[in-house]
Amino acid sequence: MGTDRRVVEPHLDWNEQAPFLKLVVDQDRVRALGMTPQDIAQSLSMLISGLPITTVRDGIEKVEVVARAVPSERLDLAHIGDLALYARNGVAVPLSQIAHVEYAHEEPIL
Repeated sequence: MGTDRRVVEPHLDWNEQAPFLKLVVDQDRVRALGMTPQDIAQSLSMLISGLPITTVRDGIEKVEVVARAVPSERLDLAHIGDLALYARNGVAVPLSQIAHVEYAHEEPIL
């Protein structure tokens, strides 16, 4: 793009920062529960984005069944700390007990 004369300043420079969330994990609490940061990442990915668990046939079509949290839990970022993660011993732990969410702004990359 830099060599094309028709493109003028391809980088967006409006000085408008984009909001983002940063999850800060309390490593000591996580280790005490026998969990790892990878366990947290996988659990949150499953709860928010979903994880395919099976495929069901509907006539001649295959429909993928995805497991994830209900929309009222996963779409409300103000209550993300209420999401329940499960430790390896099966105990449910609210995310707010092992991590906290920091709200901030950053320069967007286009």
